[in-house]
Amino acid sequence: MKIIYYSHSWTYGAYAMAAIHVGIYKEEKLPCLNDILRQWELCFMYGHQRGNLIYIGLDESMREVYVIGSGSHGGMIKKAFDSFNALYGIEEGNHYVDATRWDNSVRYLVHLTQRYPFLDGIARKLFTSCFKFSYSMWRDKVQREKEKLSRGTKL
Repeated sequence: MKIIYYSHSWTYGAYAMAAIHVGIYKEEKLPCLNDILRQWELCFMYGHQRGNLIYIGLDESMREVYVIGSGSHGGMIKKAFDSFNALYGIEEGNHYVDATRWDNSVRYLVHLTQRYPFLDGIARKLFTSCFKFSYSMWRDKVQREKEKLSRGTKL
């Protein structure tokens, strides 16, 4: 089974949740400031990309974990992957996790900084604060999804 975290852009909430899922970010503690700022750089460089399925790693049950930016077309992404599986007779299912709820404020920060580079320092601090604030919600969401997967419940 593939686990696909999707959101407006893969670099924000979807990446953080997938990183928690595979253990890049540890569930029990907040990542260090350098890791948070590396994700900021990732957001800044690739936050505009949509439609690229990116492999993050394997979880403890050896399931592949991916992220994808879907813009506002999350439902279409799910239908496309499921149709692709049906078309080619791929019986392995996909488990989708919607992370768009945590994207909006970060997305605006990145776009604001790209438009006005002199705001970069302020935007980084705001991003760090948003990351720290959202981390426990991301962790809880990932834990719920892992429980669904262990019970065999489909999203």
